[in-house]
Amino acid sequence: MTRAPQRPIKLLIASQYAEINKGGAERYIHEIRNCLVSSGHFRVSTLSADAKSSYRLPKPLISLFSSTLNPIWLPLILKRLRTDRPDLIYLHYSVPGIVDCCYLSARRLNIPYVVMYHSDISGIGTLKKIVGTVYYHLIGKQILRNAVRVFVNSEAFVSGSSFLKKDSHIRPLAAPPGVDPPIYNGTPSHPFRFLLFVGKPALTVKGFSILEKAWQQLRKSYPDLALVVIGTPPHHRIRNPHPDIRLLPVITDRCELADWYASASVTILPSLITESFGMVLAEALAAGCPVVGSRIGGIPAIITDGENGYLVRPGSVGSLATAIQNVLENENQFRQRIAAFNHAFPLWFSWERTTAIVSASLIDAFDHHQKA
Repeated sequence: MTRAPQRPIKLLIASQYAEINKGGAERYIHEIRNCLVSSGHFRVSTLSADAKSSYRLPKPLISLFSSTLNPIWLPLILKRLRTDRPDLIYLHYSVPGIVDCCYLSARRLNIPYVVMYHSDISGIGTLKKIVGTVYYHLIGKQILRNAVRVFVNSEAFVSGSSFLKKDSHIRPLAAPPGVDPPIYNGTPSHPFRFLLFVGKPALTVKGFSILEKAWQQLRKSYPDLALVVIGTPPHHRIRNPHPDIRLLPVITDRCELADWYASASVTILPSLITESFGMVLAEALAAGCPVVGSRIGGIPAIITDGENGYLVRPGSVGSLATAIQNVLENENQFRQRIAAFNHAFPLWFSWERTTAIVSASLIDAFDHHQKA
């Protein structure tokens, strides 16, 4: 039971993006926000560039890689924070932009803040890596070091992060995502045999092209093996998709998504750069499906090699194909081991548990600032 603050805390939750169907970070923000509001300990307002929020900002004018910015955001956010004076700011750090504006404003106004560090600012290619490294050393590092508390999705992510593992000044606390209860009740309702990829296949960093090549290799031994892709937005269509690749949009119905997980032979996350957690793998396991993922970032926190799936070298078609084949040949044994462990899953991957971790830190930060 989280202790109650002396009064409800005025909390601003700030992130670059908040549209729930955009990705795992946005779902995390949505779920934790709802739980914090339900606790009655917080009066929550929100700030983002893409979704309806308490602070309305002009549209972005600058787009760089996966982020956007408008130079007028900083003075507007500073003015609004000076007027509203939140007790605490909860920053969700995934890409530069709004988080930086909030950090600079908070420092100027002496407003304490905590950070949920969703991912390194990086990418594939020399230019993105250079830009990410320069950004981190110019401002990203200061955002983390000056935070009252830094959260991450898993301890494994810290050891795999290009930046966190090198910085002894930052001591993150793990606050993993939860798995929605309907996911545990998935039933095998799709009769054909298929591999499952959940995410945006057009994003190079997700490694879908590696999976597609591995799948084509496997088809020589498993000619009826299909590939299902969930999460393909209309503007991210795959060029010349194979006729046995089934492209589905984002599935918002959690029961329907659970059935796809439960029906799949293997769920695969072949990421090429650091994943902070790999939510789709946790959901797949909760539904009883074996998994294969890249040995990178926070993914090893979910996969026990040879027990519930396999870890593979990022970008290796051969390693991925071999791992998937090993699961296909022993699918029943993998499912039995996963089922035997699944009683513990809700204890670790629960939004309520994570909210308790976050809430306790927020209340501590508020109390400490009040006494200072």
